[in-house]
Amino acid sequence: MKEENEQKYDYIDELGFYVIENYDKKAPFASFLSAIAGVEGIPMWSFYVNRGQAISSIGIRDKSNCIMEFFPANEAYKMVYSNGFRTFIKVKSNEEEFVFEPFSMTTNENIRRIIKIKNNELRLVEINSKLNLNTEITYFTIPNEEFSALGRKIEVVNTSDVKTEIEILDGLAAILPYGSDNATYKAIGNTLRSYMQGEIKEDRTAVYKLRSSTEDTTQVGTVENSYFYVAFDENEDILKPIVDSDNIFGYDTSLKEPVEFKNNTIGALLNTNKISYNKVPCAFTGKSTFLEGNDTTCIYSYVGYMNNSDDVNKALKKICKKSYFDVKISESNELVDNISKHVDTKTAYPLFDEYVKQCYIDNVLRGGYPLEFGNRDKKIYYVYSRKHGDLERDYNFFSIEPNFYSQGNGNFRDVNQNRRMDVYIHSFTGVENIKLFSDLIQLDGYNPLVIKGKKFYVDESKRENMLNLVNVYESEELVKTLVDKFTIGELYSSLRNINGIESKKINKIMNDIIEMCSETVEIEFGEGFWSDHWTYNLDLIEEYLNIYPDKVKELLIKDENYKFYNSPEYVLPRKDKYSIEEGKVRQYAALAKKDNIYDNWIFDCHGNLYKTNLFTKLLILAGIKFMTLDPMGFGIEMEAGKPGWNDAMNGLPGLLGSSFSETAELKRLLLFIKDNLNVVEEPIKLPEEFYKSICEVEKVLSLNLNEELTQLEYWDKVSTIREEYREKTKYSISGNNSNLEVAAIEIVINKMLSKIDLGIENAKNMNEAKIPTFMYYDVSKYEIDNKGAIRPLEFKINFLPLFLEGPTRYFKTKLDYVEKHELYKSIKKSNVYDKKLKMYKTSESLEDVSFEIGRARSFTAGWLERESVFMHMEFKYILELIKNRLYEEFFDDIKTAMPPFMNPGVYGRSILENSSFIASSSNPDERTHGRGFVARLSGTTVEMLNIWKLMMAGEKLFVYEDGILKFRLNPILTKDFFKDNALITTILGRIKLVYTNINNKNTFGPEKGIIGEITLVDADNNMIKFKGNEVCGEFAEKIRNGEIAEIQATIL
Repeated sequence: MKEENEQKYDYIDELGFYVIENYDKKAPFASFLSAIAGVEGIPMWSFYVNRGQAISSIGIRDKSNCIMEFFPANEAYKMVYSNGFRTFIKVKSNEEEFVFEPFSMTTNENIRRIIKIKNNELRLVEINSKLNLNTEITYFTIPNEEFSALGRKIEVVNTSDVKTEIEILDGLAAILPYGSDNATYKAIGNTLRSYMQGEIKEDRTAVYKLRSSTEDTTQVGTVENSYFYVAFDENEDILKPIVDSDNIFGYDTSLKEPVEFKNNTIGALLNTNKISYNKVPCAFTGKSTFLEGNDTTCIYSYVGYMNNSDDVNKALKKICKKSYFDVKISESNELVDNISKHVDTKTAYPLFDEYVKQCYIDNVLRGGYPLEFGNRDKKIYYVYSRKHGDLERDYNFFSIEPNFYSQGNGNFRDVNQNRRMDVYIHSFTGVENIKLFSDLIQLDGYNPLVIKGKKFYVDESKRENMLNLVNVYESEELVKTLVDKFTIGELYSSLRNINGIESKKINKIMNDIIEMCSETVEIEFGEGFWSDHWTYNLDLIEEYLNIYPDKVKELLIKDENYKFYNSPEYVLPRKDKYSIEEGKVRQYAALAKKDNIYDNWIFDCHGNLYKTNLFTKLLILAGIKFMTLDPMGFGIEMEAGKPGWNDAMNGLPGLLGSSFSETAELKRLLLFIKDNLNVVEEPIKLPEEFYKSICEVEKVLSLNLNEELTQLEYWDKVSTIREEYREKTKYSISGNNSNLEVAAIEIVINKMLSKIDLGIENAKNMNEAKIPTFMYYDVSKYEIDNKGAIRPLEFKINFLPLFLEGPTRYFKTKLDYVEKHELYKSIKKSNVYDKKLKMYKTSESLEDVSFEIGRARSFTAGWLERESVFMHMEFKYILELIKNRLYEEFFDDIKTAMPPFMNPGVYGRSILENSSFIASSSNPDERTHGRGFVARLSGTTVEMLNIWKLMMAGEKLFVYEDGILKFRLNPILTKDFFKDNALITTILGRIKLVYTNINNKNTFGPEKGIIGEITLVDADNNMIKFKGNEVCGEFAEKIRNGEIAEIQATIL
């Protein structure tokens, strides 16, 4: 540990750590270690803040199972000083004896503190030039083990030439024993401590658990599992622990001063009571030592979870070694490095390169990392994912499966979006995600919320063969696992417990078993239907066709195994949803529960699972969304009780709100269907219920377009058709199909597009030529029938101020050259553009808007979803700039919008990490302007990966023309991204791509450099050259199949 004489701003050091000096004096931020423990490891979640000794909470599975109490960020910044890891050093000399605490609130000009950040490792350094004692702490989560733990090392260095006697007391001030529930502890912590126990075993390990279950029921059970703590020193001697905090802090219940340590020797403290009763226990240890000049002493420790104390005892000999500790740190970092290699990039901007890697890691943490199982019938399985809950997102209940091959929970929108680029980075995923998320689209156009993960099961028809396969292993546990649904982790655990099976053989057995299994994804309805979820499916389809353009017919037509999800709730018709509240028509009720459903999928009246192809599903989806256009035909109604992407507009559904964003997405979907009618060779088979509805809609639409029906009459009739269709298909369908000819499909699509375009023009005319995002309707005139049903007779539209989302999605609708440039200029001139930060806010001011629109109005301006720079939406907008070939504008904007180009002193956290939002200059507190809040796990990551792909390779990497597959490189780069005329990146997750920019030109614009030659290099170092930027036929296939190791492209 070297003392550095000069202070630096944030930087990346030679070991790859992101370094922040004087971190505890900077603006507070919260983040986390990645919890990637490897497929053969058990993950532990761990959150940290830039205060104290950083780690503020750790645990397994979810925050109900925390080892350190879970505090939201605002509390963690304070509580980490008392309840977190603590170190007390007693310095003894002839003149005096005193105790000081490194990393405490106490600091002065002689103390310098540094935090060093990696995904799976965290280091803290305190340099005390007055005492000549430096302290370094290392944290990491243990990978590739059958237990879950946080590894910790404290290293104390005597930087003077004088021999010094010290006593070190180090550990964790508070542990919630196994069986404690975080929420219960916060509610009745004083009572819960009656069950708590911390106990020191003969082997010098400490175990923590409740003595029994705590529920007020007639059945009471003992708690067998436990958390553990063990520590050892540089001589690999296991140190005695302390489990009773009173033995350290004495009467100081604030835990500020180690009163007993000040008054006693460390030896005396280590020989106190071995059990902590009726209080929250601690996990400390200590030692006494003499440090020669420039000498070092260390304490290594683990705190974590094993099944029982016997397992801890068996592991001691292995884990209490310095070599083991060091190897596990290396393994932990290698796990992350091996994942980030899929997007390895080297430009003239090293921070940009590291930022891309961080985006991919964080994208994996929300969307998952795909693996293949099986032999011929390959099945995709995602690991490492979890819902984005953390110290700042304290509202989200994350869950990380504490098992091998861990997977977690997630929401439809989040997982869908974060897997968008998987087919580009992991082409073997193929149609996996298209199939998953398209299947979940219901006949009513909505979808369930919660994606819990994949499980496998053995069909009855294959059970006998499966038993023949596994009986040879004579394992009751394995047979029991295969009886019901199981995860890959559960299967691996069962196989691992069979004696005599080599580790290498386990994977082969797993593949043999999975080959014979069927798969299912665990889904839950959740809490409602969002209006935007369906829009992300087309992103998956487009990215797939970017890699497999030759398989469009196979994707859309030939595969007839697409299903329809059947949720336990349905959307109410208008007559059951409208109500009078304070003299105004509102729709606060949106959904109702179905009486009984016997399956989560739609069956026909004969009991057959209804299946169709993707083209039919898309056509039905487009049709039902078209039937949901609002009374003016401007937006799609928020009829199901939830808004779209911007959750904070939660009041709009009750105000008869609608969103133009989904209208733009509907137009995009209709254009996609129209563009691919050429692959439809036979009439499309539609469920007769939808066929009849769409035919009725076409008739009504024709009358409206011909001005034979008023807009209100049209809306009422189409809404009635939609409601009648939903009533017929609420539980099942007849199973009878009706054919719709291709020509008829084109006619109805063209009419729908005409209607949408008419609505867009009218909306702009009524909204000062601006593209709207949100509208809501006042019912200015209505009647009530004898059954109490409200029927609107006249509407008044209300446009909300300009938001970024509407124009962003409008960019997706094939705008012409003039309109896209005008749209960009209009946004730049508006108050959506933060002229101080040179970033894009969610919206203009909402100050004059009613609080009824939702919590966004209640937030402080420039904070959360109200007028802040919400990075996900900003990056969606920036992505559309490069997609729409607004290249100059794109490169101008990224230099202020992308974190690696920001000033870290303003951003307030690692500029390798995204934030959920950046406080804009609309915020009344100028100190927050430009600061990032809510760490990392957002959709920004996938937008950036999409941007990165376009920058590095161009939009259409593969095309299929005249029966020939063609690979084309069309990078979109300014010359400043090339270092010494070269740029290296990765395509398709594994192929090295090297650009040589001979004349140092931009790759776009009137004087652009063009690719003059491509060289392919295979694994055996064989080379073949191609003129231009295109590779055709057999070699294009080789590239796509990963048979090429490197591509060299020369830009002239």
